[in-house]
Amino acid sequence: MTTTATEKYIHISPYFIIYLNAFISIFGLFGNLLNIIVFINLRSFRRNPCVFYLMIDAIVNIGKNIVTHISFILFIGFSITANSNSFIWCKIKTMLINSFSLISMLITCFAALDQFFATSPHYYLRRRSTLKLSYRVTILSIFCAILFGIPIILYCDIYSTVGCIIRNSRFFFYYSYIHVLLLYGIFHSCISSLFGFLAFRNVRCIIRQRIQIVRRRLDRQLTAMVLIRIIFSIILSLPYVIYCTYYLNVIDFIENSVQVISIRIIGIICSSLAVINTSASFYIFLIFCTRYRHQVKFVLTKKLWKQLRKKICLRHNQIKPANEPSMNDYTTEAKF
Repeated sequence: MTTTATEKYIHISPYFIIYLNAFISIFGLFGNLLNIIVFINLRSFRRNPCVFYLMIDAIVNIGKNIVTHISFILFIGFSITANSNSFIWCKIKTMLINSFSLISMLITCFAALDQFFATSPHYYLRRRSTLKLSYRVTILSIFCAILFGIPIILYCDIYSTVGCIIRNSRFFFYYSYIHVLLLYGIFHSCISSLFGFLAFRNVRCIIRQRIQIVRRRLDRQLTAMVLIRIIFSIILSLPYVIYCTYYLNVIDFIENSVQVISIRIIGIICSSLAVINTSASFYIFLIFCTRYRHQVKFVLTKKLWKQLRKKICLRHNQIKPANEPSMNDYTTEAKF
């Protein structure tokens, strides 16, 4: 392959990555917002620790989507690539993406653990599923993400044409082997899948417990949602973990232009999968969970659209008594 073709591809690839990720994150921003709207507006989801974890995960994913859109705006409006041309944005973006990813990883593990507690046949374990505990571990996750983001800002630097990478050797070793490989790869996959499948096993035996039917249905639904989220998270994030571990350790030894292009192509695919992981939770729930589809339809058509139509059609010169919620509304929402 000629040097001109190689330089042309290296020049075009950042454009393709940013445009593709921006396109994916648009759907992710919309889907995560809908997740939060449904979680807030359904009475059965309120005061539930697992739903709180899923809502925090949606908020964190919105943060990632916003960072991607800011990169796209800077790239289009000011011709600034987030990796090579802007030193400050390179540090900020790397810190935010890694901090959000750490929070999301911990929250996913906590959601699986909470469902294991909530569906356990043992009372002393079910008592561990509380909102108070979920608040504490969420604050702890945010604190850990902030601590981890500080050295990223300090040690990230621009390296020739490959972008923003870590130049400190000690932190580089921690980031590539402990943070990416052990935490994101092994720890996240093992812990979340273990407690997710244990919760699924508990749910299959939940009919033997003296629990209300509404609570049984909710536990089954949330366990299915968490397990589906974990499975797709592992499938979509592991290729990026493997790529980052390999790329960070061979970057100084790449000299062949064919290797550069091959690694760039693999990086585009893996980074796109990672963006899909932060954008697809709503659509995954919608496809694989029938009850959640009905809940989304109920919230959008029976609640939000009904309220919006009342506000639009309300005449200011008409005196109308306030409508009390009917028993039909309570009965319909109780099904969800």
